[in-house]
Amino acid sequence: MATYETDPEIGFDQDDPRYWHALHVNLHHAILEKDMAEVKRLLSLGADINLKTEHGYTALDWADHLKNLEVAKCLLQDMNIKLHGYVEILKHIRAKRPIIVRALLEMGVTGMLAKNKRFHRGLILQACRIGHPTILQMLINCIPGYMITDYKQVYLQVAASEHNDDVLEILRARARQEEA
Repeated sequence: MATYETDPEIGFDQDDPRYWHALHVNLHHAILEKDMAEVKRLLSLGADINLKTEHGYTALDWADHLKNLEVAKCLLQDMNIKLHGYVEILKHIRAKRPIIVRALLEMGVTGMLAKNKRFHRGLILQACRIGHPTILQMLINCIPGYMITDYKQVYLQVAASEHNDDVLEILRARARQEEA
């Protein structure tokens, strides 16, 4: 287990559960205040980006809710993208977190998707299923030259089965654009 420096401002020892609670409350507050220096400092002290508060929110939830791409990238900076990128992006697509999806794409998942077309199509199918237009557009546009034409019917069927009208419109417009 890693040992972290103790934050003297908190006033508790690391063995005290109140220390870790206070550390994470401070992390969420720093995210709310968009204080990048404090976010980095708290992460270096061992704050966990996936720990849920008593209200059920993680630091990543806050970054997405506040639409702060810079904070999201900071929170994800220590993640091994090559090892965890696919699982993380799928998790955040399903959770409808467009800022986290964008951060992951920009941090290297796009390159992985360019090499793994099947997984890329699978993520697009997930976006069609969950019905988040922004995420769908990011996934379609992240690979230059990607065309939905070959899988258009499958994408449309999935979106239609879930009654995702916004997604259907995006897919139809994209198909018309590709056919023109």
